[in-house]
Amino acid sequence: MEVNDDGSALIIDGREIPYSSAESPEETPWSEHDVDVAVESTGVFREYDKAAGHIDAGADHVVITAPAYGEPEEGVSGMVLMGVNDGRLETTQVTSNASCTTNAGGGVVQVLHDKVGIKRAMLNTVHAYTASQDIVDSPNEKT
Repeated sequence: MEVNDDGSALIIDGREIPYSSAESPEETPWSEHDVDVAVESTGVFREYDKAAGHIDAGADHVVITAPAYGEPEEGVSGMVLMGVNDGRLETTQVTSNASCTTNAGGGVVQVLHDKVGIKRAMLNTVHAYTASQDIVDSPNEKT
């Protein structure tokens, strides 16, 4: 396998894979590459309106890979959970993929609600802490 870099594309066995570097979504050249879906996974542009800069740059849709901040605009942006409300993908340009906890429990809760009905529920999850989450027993800003 032969791999080269010409400064704007990786060239692998003669096939060009273009890349770019931009400081904001609006500066990303999506329209030059006919991009259908831009994946916003920087963690910097988690607000619906800021992630919408990818649309301004030429992408048809944007998926934010974390819970988004801000008020979603009806018919333009919102949280979409596969298996629960993924029909919204057809009418929504900027979507948030929710959190890992929501993805883990959402589908199961939806099936239970559809098949048996749920009046009240409580969901507890346990997972390792992340760089943005303090250990519960450690000193932090809240204590």
